[in-house]
Amino acid sequence: MIFHYRRVGDSPIMGAGSYADGEVGGAVCTGNGDIMMRFLPSYQAVESMRQGKSPKEAADDAIQRIAKYYPGFSGAIIVANIKGEYGVAASLPRDSPFPFCVYNPSLGKATQFYLNQTDNPFSVL
Repeated sequence: MIFHYRRVGDSPIMGAGSYADGEVGGAVCTGNGDIMMRFLPSYQAVESMRQGKSPKEAADDAIQRIAKYYPGFSGAIIVANIKGEYGVAASLPRDSPFPFCVYNPSLGKATQFYLNQTDNPFSVL
């Protein structure tokens, strides 16, 4: 990856790298930040939940919106609502699972999961 001199990146841009609303939930992204800045997927996912979508539906929608215009896009989003329900979606290279962790208070620890291409219809590379 090439970083440009004095480039800030997408994380400081609200809604691109992360976004949360205490009444709805939050979302975090990773991937091609230059593309993420154009679509604000974290913000979009939270607003989709506000409109009644589940975290998984909101995650899928955010990634679909990007993949529609950038089929070679590489990135992922993790979305959680205030009830602790979560959803994950990604646009990944073939045979490249996306690892993520979820903390379960009842277990008292984080558990690692993998989003595989078979569970992920947005693996488009």
